Amino acid sequence: RAVFLCGELSMIGFKWQEDMNPSKNDVLVFYHRPPRKLVALVQSFLSKTLPCQGGVQPIENPELIRAHAYVAVGKFCIRDKDFSKTCLNILARELHENLSEPSSAT
Repeated sequence: RAVFLCGELSMIGFKWQEDMNPSKNDVLVFYHRPPRKLVALVQSFLSKTLPCQGGVQPIENPELIRAHAYVAVGKFCIRDKDFSKTCLNILARELHENLSEPSSAT
């Protein structure tokens, strides 16, 4: 839930017209860029295993947490063009891997 909330908070004040030509009558909207440490933490949940220190065996990351992390990173990308350029390969790779695997839902 916390990972999902990070993505939701990054969308506060978002207008879909943000990238279009703003008019002089537009009211400035609230936008606070998430801290780099928070973004790095959310990105660490994208991997299939959670990072561990020392000789501890890696812990498998549940699919639900990974899914929420991808959604949150996607929302970070919507608000920050520079960040989206760095994440494009990560998101494309995951999409490609999931499309190439046979679906177990059918």
